[in-house]
Amino acid sequence: MANATKVSIMENGPRFFTTYVTVTGDGSGEVTGLKVIDHTDVGTIKFRIDRVYWSHAPGMTSKIIWDGSTSVVAWQFPENVDDFNFAKIGGLHNQATAPTGDVTYTTSGLSAGKSATIVIHGRKQ
Repeated sequence: MANATKVSIMENGPRFFTTYVTVTGDGSGEVTGLKVIDHTDVGTIKFRIDRVYWSHAPGMTSKIIWDGSTSVVAWQFPENVDDFNFAKIGGLHNQATAPTGDVTYTTSGLSAGKSATIVIHGRKQ
């Protein structure tokens, strides 16, 4: 079997986009490389992440990764419910070498019945 994953674009306007991601474990292992922002869906490879919201089951963490020839972790989500407004510091900018414009998601500590939800709010540049 496979873990249940769902990625939805909640907003995709001329300046902003919002992605909603849910993951539920079935005991088959971690989620790795799940594309949570696809540059073809948002219409550009140039954007910044302005805000993230997350909720994780106890004992579970995850991270979002800027995809490129050398990928770079954009943000590590700890095991709790919280949000962080990066717009106050200019947003998170893509630091990957030869960036593709995609962002992937990887879990740690996902097991049967555990779940996570993240919301990513981005600004197109």
